[in-house]
Order: sequence, then structure tokens, then C-alpha cells
Amino acid sequence: PREFVDCVGHIRLLSWLLLGSLTHTALHGAATSNIHSTSHCHCLPIPQEASCHITDHVQVIMAGFAEQSKTSVLHMSSLFHAFLLCQLWTVYLEQSASNNLPSSEAHTITMGILLDFWGKITPCILQLVAHSKVLAEMVNLHFLSLLEALLECNSTILSKLLPLWSPVLFAHHIQVHLHSL
Repeated sequence: PREFVDCVGHIRLLSWLLLGSLTHTALHGAATSNIHSTSHCHCLPIPQEASCHITDHVQVIMAGFAEQSKTSVLHMSSLFHAFLLCQLWTVYLEQSASNNLPSSEAHTITMGILLDFWGKITPCILQLVAHSKVLAEMVNLHFLSLLEALLECNSTILSKLLPLWSPVLFAHHIQVHLHSL
């Protein structure tokens, strides 16, 4: 339980840092690029190498949510915070990748880190969806919100993630079909 609470705190802090960075870049990115070199025009306080640690935090929340969610409001909101962090991390890494040419090695590495992140998080989401119908409905609401947000941001990686996410999108449909047999 203590590790779970610590993870929620870290996830909330990371989300605020990412949100601040993305907001700063949205408001000042173009203006700063006229004054400074392009290497300084984006505010990237969290290195992409932190993806492993972010993955670990999200996995702890997703693994413990079914048991911990009933203990307090903080625990109940942890799933929201985990999905929000995943959304912000995706947009943050995409923005970081967009600083480089799509054919560059730096762009390819960043997009690889992002695909690896989702490759590790998606099985956790599937485990939650399979846990119970109530949990599946909660997860689906958060997941659909994530999809909508990435669509609104014109996420370039979304088309690559959809095949990975199809089991999440259709998991409940498959369960309903199996139960009706």
C-alpha cells in the first residue's frame, strides 16, 4: 500500500512537470526559437531515458488498482492519474521527436522509446480489463479519453499504436461474445 501511494504521488508530480513543459513549449516555443538556438527552444525537464521509471510507476498503479482502489479517494483516482501520465508522456515524447527530422536517428530512437513504453503498459491495461466488468468499464472510459486526446493532438504515433491497442478496444466485446455462447 505504501508503494502504491508513493507511485500516485510521483505520477502526479511527473504529470505536472510534463504539463508545464508542454504548456511552455506551446506558448513560447515559436517565439524562443527566434531568440535562441533550436536546442534551447523546447522545455524538456524529463529526459526520455526516464521512460523505464515512468513505465514502472504506471505498472505499479495498474497492478495494484483492483485491490487498492477501494481504500480511499486517492487510490480510486490513481487510475485517472496513471492514464493522464501516459497521455502526457506520449505527447511529450512526440513533441521531442518532432524537434528532429522524421528520418533522423534521434527521431527514430524517441519513437522507439514511445512504442516500447506502450508495449509494456498495454498488457497491464488488458489485465485490468479482464479483472471484472466494472473495472473494464472504468478502464475503457479512461482509455477512450486517452484516444480522444491523442486524436485531438494529431498524434503521429496513434496509427502505430492502434494495432497494439486492438485487444484493449475489443476485449470486452470478446468477453461478452464468449459469455453468450
